Amino acid sequence: MTGSVKCRKHGGATPRGLGSKNLKHGRYSKALPHRWIARYRAAITDTDLLSLTSEIAVIDAIIDERLRLVDEETSAHIWKKIEAKATEFSQARDAADAEKMKTSMEDLLDLVYAGAQQRQNERDLVSMLDSRRKLVESQRKALVESEQTMTYDQVMTVFTAVIAAVRENVKSPIELATLQKEFTRITSTIGH
Repeated sequence: MTGSVKCRKHGGATPRGLGSKNLKHGRYSKALPHRWIARYRAAITDTDLLSLTSEIAVIDAIIDERLRLVDEETSAHIWKKIEAKATEFSQARDAADAEKMKTSMEDLLDLVYAGAQQRQNERDLVSMLDSRRKLVESQRKALVESEQTMTYDQVMTVFTAVIAAVRENVKSPIELATLQKEFTRITSTIGH
């Protein structure tokens, strides 16, 4: 394998990293391409890695730009213009006016293309709004979950406070010993 210090007979030809069929996750892979290392390290230390705020902001910017592209003319208005140009073309054809037919057809095609572009802009906008909705919902769920979970340190702080309250209010040494054993058993399962 290129760049390996082992010969091909002693594992040098064995695919590594993403090329290996035995790769389960890649957390410990030494085959990470050099061009990815800086981004990988930045992602590892990113405290907002699970936040979708940046993605939502990008979608918002794209939506804003797309809204500027959507013409103020409605589809109904464009269809009325198309109908008028089609009538104009038919009249020019009946009159055998080739020049008028040509200009009417060019105008008609421009209207059709403008209408098609308008419709595509509207579809793109609806799609982007749906993407934004999904991102916002994912972000909301993540925020709710983060508020409903406790870290190990938080749980241990609560247990310490409960133990202190029990020691202060339970006077029997036998009951205190029994409660201490139970708390020890419960806390030994946390994080496992």
